[in-house]
Amino acid sequence: MSKVSKETMLKLEELSMLKLSDNEREIISSDLEKIIQMFDKLNELDTEGVEPLIHVNPEPQVLGPDTVKEHLDTKTALANSANTKGDFFVVPKIIKQ
Repeated sequence: MSKVSKETMLKLEELSMLKLSDNEREIISSDLEKIIQMFDKLNELDTEGVEPLIHVNPEPQVLGPDTVKEHLDTKTALANSANTKGDFFVVPKIIKQ
């Protein structure tokens, strides 16, 4: 039985703001099924007594102090830009809604 229903695929499509063809929905649904199967397989493992892995690297992350440094003024930052409008960079619109 499929765990990724047509309704689930339509909801995912809506949430991701994508328009998929029926063929694309089928392919993605199949991929999601494989991912779910992998998680089901992982759930079969006996992890009793295994400590959760929080970090791959056992060394703690050392952060430097926040310090105020020299910064670019607007004119310098925009100097090499191909397209500007006032004090802003102009970039192509990629979201239609």
